[in-house]
Amino acid sequence: MKSVFKSVCALAGVIVFSTIPVRAITPFQFWQLQYFGSTNSPVAAANADPDGDGQDNMTEFIAGTIPTNSTSLWLIQAAPTNGPVSLTVDFSDNVTNSSVTNRFWVFGDGGSGNGATPIHAYTNAGVFSVSETLFNVYGTATLIETNLVTVVPEPSTFVLAAIGLLGALMFRRRRC
Repeated sequence: MKSVFKSVCALAGVIVFSTIPVRAITPFQFWQLQYFGSTNSPVAAANADPDGDGQDNMTEFIAGTIPTNSTSLWLIQAAPTNGPVSLTVDFSDNVTNSSVTNRFWVFGDGGSGNGATPIHAYTNAGVFSVSETLFNVYGTATLIETNLVTVVPEPSTFVLAAIGLLGALMFRRRRC
């Protein structure tokens, strides 16, 4: 009789425990637990910026930066950042999240590009802000680097000739 009772109790326990819903944890929730020890803490919220670096938790999650370290933030890099018209600039970022599926760049002069390291040629003078949008299965994040690239006009032939003439007049030798 005891063995029947044990079997019934064991079966009842399986039924009771099997009806408890098992909730899957998302990668963002795992990330929240990793950095904040909780998924419902105000500092762990997707729109919170606990390290005060100007990038919220969802942005730091997508970019793969550390949300509790203000020196670990997503950056857009450009080289060179200034020069004359027809300036060709190489762009990159410091994103470490391997789940980024695409990047979309806006170069500030009407041009755009894709990929991790686009190259863009600026054909007009001006000061340009550049943005990059990261895409992954969890969402998107956009970063704008204000006034990142400065393009100056090519000096005209007239200006170059005037500078040469001025130099010649200033440094000519006096004859005795």
